[in-house]
Amino acid sequence: MSIEKGPKIDPKLKKEINEEGWEGGKEGGAAVFVGTKEETEKAREIMETEGVTENLESYIRLHKEIALSKEELEKYLQARHYTDIVSHPGCSELIKNTLLFIDKEGSVARVNIDLEKIKNIRVKGFLERDLKELGFKFEQPFKFSQGNQNEWQLIGGAIMEHQRKIEQEAEKEKKKEFDF
Repeated sequence: MSIEKGPKIDPKLKKEINEEGWEGGKEGGAAVFVGTKEETEKAREIMETEGVTENLESYIRLHKEIALSKEELEKYLQARHYTDIVSHPGCSELIKNTLLFIDKEGSVARVNIDLEKIKNIRVKGFLERDLKELGFKFEQPFKFSQGNQNEWQLIGGAIMEHQRKIEQEAEKEKKKEFDF
């Protein structure tokens, strides 16, 4: 179970600051990043390289974000009476240029792939093939003790519900700050 230190920051606000955050303007100003040590280091590297990488593997490592922790996913699935959940790292789903996959910790990771920012991509129409060569498996990520429901649809629902909860918590915090 991961514990975030410090106050919770609205994810939309954090993203906006990290994408547009310049103290004193871009010309001669300093970049401003908000997040954990790992998040700020990753943001700094993206800023310095403008998000461009040598290959697909490096791009995924640089741009990977956790959409849903293993614990949050298990809680969501168990609330819907799915039991005996066994996840399979590397199982993936590619929706347009958004890659969802189960990482080695069992969390759901997400990468929005911008092919223009990958220097050595072989042929741009064969992204799924290139991902398979890196070890990604395009199959269902779990073995459930019941049902044949599309598991990626369940995961998508879990991500949306988690995002909604984060936004609601951020809104409550915002109201607390300005409750006169």
